[in-house]
Amino acid sequence: MNTTEAAKILKRIEILYPQFNSSPISDDDVKELIEIWADSFIAESFESVATALKMHVKKSKYAPTIAELKAELIKRDNPTPAEAWQIIDKALGAYGNNIYEHLSGKVLEAAKKFRISYLGAMDQGEAQKAFMKAYTEVLYD
Repeated sequence: MNTTEAAKILKRIEILYPQFNSSPISDDDVKELIEIWADSFIAESFESVATALKMHVKKSKYAPTIAELKAELIKRDNPTPAEAWQIIDKALGAYGNNIYEHLSGKVLEAAKKFRISYLGAMDQGEAQKAFMKAYTEVLYD
């Protein structure tokens, strides 16, 4: 997302949440705010951030923070930790420890970080807990 698009998102927030900009800020601060938002969402499209804002509006009466919109994007684009574990568990049943080529995205990244080959040394509950922790770290890293 570029600065023009970030300004559009911030304008939408201002319209949807009048309390968002209840105190006047200087033009320099407005420019800085726009740049911070653009930098924070540089890898995202305007449409993705706008959709995340729509999701936020449905459940909160307060203006979103950058972190809240990022969390919406993560939720929308990735399975939950429990769903990711189900993907791993199913792949392990079908392919054994040779599962990497059958995974993708953040699940694959977490599986590599977790070193799936260590699963044999753990009981099911420990393995699930450890993988879900690794997956959560990958999501929010």
